[in-house]
Amino acid sequence: MKALFLSLIVLIPVFVNAQVYTRNYEVESSDKRVGDVTAVKHADGELVQYDITSDVYMTLLFNIHVSYKVQANFKDGLLVSSSATVYLNGRVQDQVDVLRTGDHYTVTKDDHKTRIYGDIAYSSAKLYFSRPDNIKKVFSETGGEMKDLVKTSDGNFRLKNPEKESEVNTYKYSSDQGLHSVLIERSLFPDIELKHVREPGKIETTEEE
Repeated sequence: MKALFLSLIVLIPVFVNAQVYTRNYEVESSDKRVGDVTAVKHADGELVQYDITSDVYMTLLFNIHVSYKVQANFKDGLLVSSSATVYLNGRVQDQVDVLRTGDHYTVTKDDHKTRIYGDIAYSSAKLYFSRPDNIKKVFSETGGEMKDLVKTSDGNFRLKNPEKESEVNTYKYSSDQGLHSVLIERSLFPDIELKHVREPGKIETTEEE
């Protein structure tokens, strides 16, 4: 684990004269504002880094606060490393680290290692900034797995987990503004929708100040 951590540090690009792009999203559920997502892209020649942060507050049987931090690093259009941490009520729920080595990627999820062979050209973080035309597979940084992407008849894109048919994300793009919204559907949970905004508003939360 220590060797993987050091390798990730080495592969994280150092951006000096990078162009920075930021996109903000409000998270809604049942017509209520419950959180926000911020996506940042740092581009410097062949090196591109994506940073995604999210905070969502919801009430099911009790109040929950789900947040995550994702960093994905690309070089010459291919993923070279990524790191994702998912928190539930302030505690780490999942930790997923990915490192490209030779002809494969080593995926370490909660200290369990798997491999993905071949190149990864698209990941969930990249979807915030690039319309995935002609893309069939997308890597999920938080899940540490490849997911199927299908373009719908109305021009949207549906991202599905092949092992969990009930997990579906639908991405809607605007020709002039990029990613417009994301509808997240999960079984046993209310639907969540991310909507692009210029400046996020105040989160409606029942947590005590």
